Formats: sequence, structure tokens, C-alpha cells
Amino acid sequence: MAIARDSSGGTSPNATKTAAQIATEAAATTYANAAKAVSATNSPTQAQINALKDAANAKTAHAPAPIDYAQVAASAKADVTAIGSTIKEVNSAVADVNTAGAEAGAISTSMGGPAYAPVNYTDNTTGKIVEPKKDPVYDALVAAMGVYNIQGLAGTLERIRMDYPDISSADMLTLLRNDTRYNKEYLTRFSGNQILSSNGKAMLEEKTYLQNEQAYAATFKAYGLDKYFSNTNQYAQLIGGEVSPTEVNNRVSAVFDRVLNADPSTLDVYKRYYKGLGTQDIVAALLDPKETMPAIQRKITSAEIGGAAVRQGLNAYQAATDIQSQRYSNVMDGTLGTDALTASGETAAQATADYARIAQELPRAEFLSSISRGYDQYGQKQAEGNQILGLASEKRKKDALVALEQARFQASSGTSQASFTNSKNTY
Repeated sequence: MAIARDSSGGTSPNATKTAAQIATEAAATTYANAAKAVSATNSPTQAQINALKDAANAKTAHAPAPIDYAQVAASAKADVTAIGSTIKEVNSAVADVNTAGAEAGAISTSMGGPAYAPVNYTDNTTGKIVEPKKDPVYDALVAAMGVYNIQGLAGTLERIRMDYPDISSADMLTLLRNDTRYNKEYLTRFSGNQILSSNGKAMLEEKTYLQNEQAYAATFKAYGLDKYFSNTNQYAQLIGGEVSPTEVNNRVSAVFDRVLNADPSTLDVYKRYYKGLGTQDIVAALLDPKETMPAIQRKITSAEIGGAAVRQGLNAYQAATDIQSQRYSNVMDGTLGTDALTASGETAAQATADYARIAQELPRAEFLSSISRGYDQYGQKQAEGNQILGLASEKRKKDALVALEQARFQASSGTSQASFTNSKNTY
């Protein structure tokens, strides 16, 4: 656009006109002046006539071309048709993309990830075309796998897409899980599945795997153990060892309810038996997948039986043990071992009652054993066999000592037969 300026440097009234407009107006002015000169005389000169002709020609040359409205309409119609065709093609592409996106979204939700959000390329209100994602299917799969917190996942998926440009999301996921070229990060994240696979076991689906992790985490948090055990390595060991969330909860609750929160005697015995130094060590040992729940229950019961003995001032050993009596140097004491008593079916409640009875009769029984040479001794081990296991052989040892005492004194004024009555065997 030509900018006309006046002599002072400012813009003239022609400042907003185009060069063509200025030329057209100048030609018209020249023509008007020439016509005025010719009409002002009855005998115009040839020069005036020639000037008028030149001005008329100049005016004609600078006149704007007439507008062909029919052509403009036809062109506009063609543009509208082209735009409609483009929108139709774009919306057709939308349908294809959303179909593929739905496929990826189904995989995503099955694995616990977000659903795929369909893309609407045309705004129904304004008619504006929405800029599409570069690859919505790929983005959906990345979002789905993103919830797994797999290190290097995006780079791995990008390599798969570069190697296989037209790969579907399902096939991409298959490569990510199973192809050794791409599955290193995946196997590291889901290493529990790798343990299962190496042992010939069926692997868990990702969604189930994550649900198990969440359940483990909830149990650990409920007992204040999350800072020790809430991590993917611990989860992998549990999953690989086929320890279900329910069993983990049972194990942890058992050790807290029956050991850690039990009386100090039971806890002390448990630590002595199983070399547990603290809560973390005790729980860690019981979370070992190699330990079955029945075995764990037996360990706890054994410690409970030992705790019942200790509370009565008696000996508690895991295995059968012979030791010298603390009261009499010529009497051997000991225990059958709490593991054996556990195997016999003794419970913590029964042990509490049985050891109370044993503690009541043992001092007199050991005294009689110390002064009765030639007779079988009757100490804690024999009392356990009699009181807990109901062994007739141990009962006879006790009966012999009682009878000997009665013979010595003819009428017992101290320990009577009744004081040695076995609750499981009547005389």
C-alpha cells in the first residue's frame, strides 16, 4: 500500500489508499480537467483534443475490472465442497483411530490403567477441527503401563514402535511381556511372575499382580510394617512363592496377636527358639514363602507352650533336653521339648493349665526322687509325659514314689496321694 506524505512529513488523506486507487483517481482528475478545457471553448485546439483523448484512455486503463459474480459463486461452491470432503475424510480417520484406541483402552483397563478417551476431531458447535494426537493408541498404552512404574518403559515402547510401525497395541504388549529384546524392564517390575514362570507356574495378569501388591501393602500398613516390607521386591517374593494376600494377613496377625503382643515369656521363648532379634526379623522370617502356614502355626504354638512353662518357673526348650535339677544335684531334670508337645496336640490354653499342675507337684516329686535310690526319678520331663501326654509309664514312676513315701510314714501327713493325682489319668 502506498503511503502519501505531505510536505511536513505527516500522512496525507491518501495515506490509506492503494497505489491503484491513487492512479485511478489521478487519471479521472486529468480526464475531468481535459474535458473542462475542451468544453470551455467553441474552437478547441488540436492539442486540447489530443489531451482529452489521452486522458480518456488513461482513465479507461486504470478503471477496475468488472466483478464476475457467477465465477465467484462457482469458486466458493467448489471451496465448500472441498472443505466438506476434507471434514468427511478427517471424521472417517477419527473412526479408525477411536476403534484402535478402544482396543488399547480395553487392554489398559484390564491391567488397572486408565480408559482410552475418544478423540472428536470436529467441534460440533464451532465446526473447528481439533488437532489430533500424534498416536492415541500408543499414548493409551503408555498411560496404561505407566501405572506400573516401570523404569525405561517409554523408551522400550518407542523402540518396539520403531521396529514395527504398524503394530497393534495387543501385539506391542505381547512383545513387552515375552520378547527378550524388549522385556527386561517389564520382567524387573513384575519379577514375581518371573519366579512363577521359572518354577513352571502360571503367571498372574498385571491387574491381579497389582491388586495383590495393594493388599500386601494394606496389611503391612495396618500393623506398622510398611517401612520394612512395602516394596516391590518383597511383593515379588510373596507372589513368586504363591503366598496370597489372605495368607500374608493371617501370618502377620498370628505373629502379632500370639507372639509380639502376647505375654513377655512367650515372646522371649520365641526369640530364643527362632533367633529373632526384633519385630522386623520375626515378621520377615514368617513371611518367607518357604515357610508354610501350618509350620508357622506350629512354631508359634511351641513358643506359647514354652511361655506357659516359663511363667511357672519351669524349663522351656524346643527339643528334648536333660539337665540337672536346680534343687537336687542327684536328680536329673529336663523337658520333652515344646515341639514334641506341640505335635501331640497340646495348645497354649492347655499348656497353661498343665504347667500350673506340674509346678504344683514337682518340688515334692523331685525331693522324693532325691531320697529314693533305686527308684526311677520323677522330674519335669516325666511330669510332662504324665500330665500332658498321658503316658502310663510316667504315671507308674510317680505312683511308685508316692507308695514308697506312704510306706515310710505309714500314714502320709505331708504329700498325699491326692496331691499327685493326674488330671488325665485317674488312680
